[in-house]
Parts: sequence; structure tokens; C-alpha cells
Amino acid sequence: MLLHNRAHFVIIIVVIVVSDVSDVSVVSVVSVVILVVILVVIVVVIIIIIIIIIIIIIIIIIIIIIIIIIIIIIIIIIIIIIIIIIIIFTIIIIIIIITITIIIIIIIIIIIIKVNSPFSVLFLNGGT
Repeated sequence: MLLHNRAHFVIIIVVIVVSDVSDVSVVSVVSVVILVVILVVIVVVIIIIIIIIIIIIIIIIIIIIIIIIIIIIIIIIIIIIIIIIIIIFTIIIIIIIITITIIIIIIIIIIIIKVNSPFSVLFLNGGT
């Protein structure tokens, strides 16, 4: 919109210059200068737009890369937590199995000792 308004302003200046100056060469020089200024403004605006678009694309790419890195870190943390939980449960299960095995072995040893002891006959017969 701003560029459009400038173009109208330049056309008004050209009309004023053409009406005031009778010499054709001055009018043509002024027209060429005005056209060059318009072209320079258009080129500068296009370059600025291109730079802004490039900056936006770079920012979007950086944001996407950061999001991907965060997702990868979260996945790695979840995998590590799962592995730690599996290891802890495995250790607990092994401890429970060893404990049960030791208790069973102790019970078997106690039964064998009671059965083989001289007093086992008394205990088995009700203590008489």
C-alpha cells in the first residue's frame, strides 16, 4: 500500500514537472530519474521481502530441529527409565526367589534334623 501511494506521488510530481517545464530533455531526464528511483525502491522492497522470508524459513527449520532433538531426548529418557525399572524388578524377583529357596532349604533341613534326631519319635508320637 505504501509503495502504491509513493507511485501516485511520483506520478503527480512528473505531471507537475511536465506542466512547468517546456524543455523536453529536462522532462525526459526527470522521468528517467523518477523511474530509476521507483525501480530501486521496488528492488529494495523485494530484497527486504526475500530476506524476511529467508529469516522466517531459517527460524522454522531451527524450531523443527529443536523439537526433534527434544523428542529424541524424551524418548531416550523414557527408554532409560524403562530399562532401570526392568532391572529393579528383575533384582527384586531374583531376591524373592533366592529368599524363598533359602527358606525352603532351611525348612527341609529342619524336617530332616527332626526326623533323624532321637527325640523325633517322641515328637511324632505326640510327646509320650
